[in-house]
Amino acid sequence: MKSKQLQRAFFKTFLATVLSIVSISFIVLGVFFFITEKYKPVENNVKTEEGEQVSWISEVKIKSAYLELLMVVNKDKKAIEKAGLSLFSCKTGNLDLITIPVDAEVTLSEKLYKRLSGVNDKFPEKIMISKIPEYFDLEDSYQYAQLICEELVGYKFNFYSVIDSKVFDDYLKVGERDYYVDGKPETYKVLMISDGFIKEAQKKKPDEKTVPAYITDVFSKIDSSLMVSNRLLYAPYYLKIVPENIYYWHAAEKKGDGTGGFVLDKEGTKELIKKIRATATYTRTQDEYDKFIEKSMTTSSKDLKIRVLNGANATGLAGKYKNLLTEKGYNVVSVGDYGKEISRSLIITAKENKGYDLANYFKNAAISCEPDKVPAGVDILIVVGKQDIIS
Repeated sequence: MKSKQLQRAFFKTFLATVLSIVSISFIVLGVFFFITEKYKPVENNVKTEEGEQVSWISEVKIKSAYLELLMVVNKDKKAIEKAGLSLFSCKTGNLDLITIPVDAEVTLSEKLYKRLSGVNDKFPEKIMISKIPEYFDLEDSYQYAQLICEELVGYKFNFYSVIDSKVFDDYLKVGERDYYVDGKPETYKVLMISDGFIKEAQKKKPDEKTVPAYITDVFSKIDSSLMVSNRLLYAPYYLKIVPENIYYWHAAEKKGDGTGGFVLDKEGTKELIKKIRATATYTRTQDEYDKFIEKSMTTSSKDLKIRVLNGANATGLAGKYKNLLTEKGYNVVSVGDYGKEISRSLIITAKENKGYDLANYFKNAAISCEPDKVPAGVDILIVVGKQDIIS
């Protein structure tokens, strides 16, 4: 009798142990699949309305790209010294860095201001990115900086990464690049991958077998909201990067506001990100690309047929621009209404390398080559937005 009781007790204990192990196994597997599903690189096929913040990782199916906030932080001074966006496409292997000036003053939306002032009632409604860590614990400030920068550029980021200013030179450097603003070249300081980092990567020549160890070594020295184990999911795609074809950009700037400091142009920066996302695999260096743009800027459109549309619902606007451009020697063959209001003017061409000289007559026109959108018998379609209303 006693022996049977002992057997029953043994089997009860054994069964409970087995069930516990099975339960723990399911929990571990569940967590694993949750993490890998949440952080795997994905395709952004989400359509969004203009002005809406969009994510590169939600509601998507195919592995594709990410948008990462980079911050260089002086932890002793509790300051963000440099900031930028890293855009990487798994599909094309393109890597782009967009510099965001940390000394630019940001005016928060009422919603975000209430949220952050609720954490610290001394947090100001206008803030420089560099000063965000002064109001929070250092680790928490990175998340708040991400929220502010997301609102600033109109895109949600997949994650952030923090490089200690003491090892800044191991990863990045500050260089200069010229960009065309309102048809004229302007020089901006931009974040770039350091020469030493690129040389070290080329020296190690990571391949499919060694790239995981290389990524682990590099990113174990960087604070990030993306764990190294999850970043390894991108390992096969990083091998597509051609160091010579990494592109460096600067956030778009508003002109003529009278503040004297840098004021970020949200729509212009969103347009830049949109254009980068739509770009095929880079087959030339950025210097070669710049020469192409320089040639475009100096190529005249005066021998082309132009149609101008009123996209600002302002009486006679298309006619006014026809007169202006005709006086400058351009051939405007027709005018009309666009049918809806837009803020930023559009210059749409039927052929590449055309229309850039027309940007001189608009504050911040978006230039694109989209033959399907250009009417038959016309070479260039201009849609004048509200930013360019003239009396």
